Amino acid sequence: LYTDGTLQNTNTNMNIDFYGLVVGLNRSRSVGTLNWKGYIDEVKVFNRTFSADDVADDCMKSEGCPYVPATAPTLSADARAQAIMLTWNLPGGTDNATIYWRTSGGSFEASPTAPTASDNVINVTDNQTSYLLTGLTGGNYYHFVIRANNKNGSSPVSSVLGNVQPTSFIANTFDSHNGGICRIQHDGSLHCKGRNNLDQYDNSRTARPSAVDVFGITNAETISHDFNKVSVIKSDGTYQHRGDDDSRGSLTSPVTGVSNPVQVEQGYNFVAYLLSDGTIRTRGDNMYGQLGNGNNTNNTTTSETVSGISTATKIVTGQWHTCALLSNGQVWCWGVNSFGELGDGTTTNRNAPVQAGLPSNTAVDVFVGSRTSAAVLANGKVYIWGNNNNSRAKCDTNTNNISTPRELTAISDVKQIDFGTGHSVILTNDGNVYTCGTVYTSSNVAGNAAFFATMGAAEKTNGAILMDDYQGRVVEVRAGAYNSFMLLDNGSLACIGDNAYGQCNNDGATMGTDQLTPIIVPDL
Repeated sequence: LYTDGTLQNTNTNMNIDFYGLVVGLNRSRSVGTLNWKGYIDEVKVFNRTFSADDVADDCMKSEGCPYVPATAPTLSADARAQAIMLTWNLPGGTDNATIYWRTSGGSFEASPTAPTASDNVINVTDNQTSYLLTGLTGGNYYHFVIRANNKNGSSPVSSVLGNVQPTSFIANTFDSHNGGICRIQHDGSLHCKGRNNLDQYDNSRTARPSAVDVFGITNAETISHDFNKVSVIKSDGTYQHRGDDDSRGSLTSPVTGVSNPVQVEQGYNFVAYLLSDGTIRTRGDNMYGQLGNGNNTNNTTTSETVSGISTATKIVTGQWHTCALLSNGQVWCWGVNSFGELGDGTTTNRNAPVQAGLPSNTAVDVFVGSRTSAAVLANGKVYIWGNNNNSRAKCDTNTNNISTPRELTAISDVKQIDFGTGHSVILTNDGNVYTCGTVYTSSNVAGNAAFFATMGAAEKTNGAILMDDYQGRVVEVRAGAYNSFMLLDNGSLACIGDNAYGQCNNDGATMGTDQLTPIIVPDL
């Protein structure tokens, strides 16, 4: 028996054969006192057994229900690279949840103290059951409690979920290229959707508007999706590739000289591996010096060591060039340079690394899109160099290429930047997303209704355009050729732009109809 959503009594001994249905009031006389327990306002009969959550949900549909969540949600955490994915259930009658968290730095706590509202607070929206907490310090310990809320009040807080420790390694959990999008799922599998013209995802060479499991694995750690190839490094250190077989050995696994890489990046006809000791190995075509070993001889059988680099912390590849971020804050690049994509002030190809001409050795991240390069400095300023097609790099109306890194003055406090065919997508540290370059009325990758309403067929933004949707909630961004992808703080992936191959949704009937406003990708 439940009253106002709260269990009062359980009786399993009723003789159902005799009593088809018994509803009664307990009126008894005890020592001359009449005990009248109350009135029944309503009786509902269902043809199934109700759980406690069902009863609470049903009670909350009534105007006068005083039910308050009796128990806190069950909170779990998945530690990731500089992030923690929090997931929980919602007990019946719950509208939303509140999470408190704190860190003890590098100190493990055997009995963690429960965080309170005086620590960090996460207020999640209705029905939300996951939250990606980013910007954390790898190696530090984090502690959490959660409580359920509804219009009448809150549950007690949960027991402490303590000593959750994210890693320092910066994993790439989703990536986009040329009409396709891939993402590592919660179970460690890799799912991809969209353009499949060169067997990037399976052997059908047919577009996949519904996500497919690419490798059939459950231990994907980091991925790369570039130049019609998909690459994955698994948590056991092994790696796999598939996609465009260009006869350059860039799909080979394992590769001689490459053991337990921490990052893999595919160029157009070569592949680069970052090893845990800070060195870089390469393999494939070397026409422009993209192997970085000091010569221009192809190597499709073993691998080469990139000259002079032993402290790399991240690598990024373009069509025929590579840039590396070093632990001292410098950026070094090699390979093709006809658009100035190496940032050394020239347009001369380099078969060994040269230092990009940044104003200081304070780079904290590096990005490459095809033949455009960028670095984010510790002060939040972003410097760009290389191809400036449609002014996607300069963010004005000037389309001249850039051989010496120049500051993108149109925006500051930058966290990430990525480049499509004619646009860039830029994430600032406050969780907002901006677009530069040329935006087409058929795709609206700017994601800005006012701009879209006044633009011509192909309008240059002539400045950074703030996207309307998901302001303050974006934690990572990627650009496809004509897409912008945004990872939100609840772990959802949003897409806007080209949908020629179903990369924005899983409805094959709408394939070819561009997504003019941001949408949550339903199956990634």
